[in-house]
Amino acid sequence: MSLLNYAKSIGAVRLPSFKLEDGGECLVYTDRGQTPDHVALHNLGPAGKRRCKGEGCSLCEAGVACRENWIVTVDRQVSEGVLSPCSLWLTKTQLGSFAQASVGGDDGGSAIIKISKIPELDDDGRKKPKTGGSLADGPYWHRYQFASAGSADNDDLNTDD
Repeated sequence: MSLLNYAKSIGAVRLPSFKLEDGGECLVYTDRGQTPDHVALHNLGPAGKRRCKGEGCSLCEAGVACRENWIVTVDRQVSEGVLSPCSLWLTKTQLGSFAQASVGGDDGGSAIIKISKIPELDDDGRKKPKTGGSLADGPYWHRYQFASAGSADNDDLNTDD
């Protein structure tokens, strides 16, 4: 286990979250054999979010809605030959799409995945604003699209050379 993976496993390091502008796309490298972290969060509105404690969770018993997320660790290509590690937070449907884009023979090895962030459009072809947003300023709804861009040997992920 690498030092970074060990530090992450004990909660000492939290990688930055993956961010992509509307209409943007990039390549990420991921380990096909990793087990995504499952995170269930209760949204408490202005008070923030709290992790679900599972069985016997007082927030579940109070009827506070829970959102299921999975965190996949990826190395994002920020420029030619430069990779930056980050956390990709996915819904259940997104995790399925991401997993399908990463297939490549066996459960091991590395996959290269192209991620595109596509704005949702209304019936008139305009970006669809989120609740409380505006057509002019947003924020807007979007969806991620995942496509296989091949596979990579583990040596290809080493940028220290």
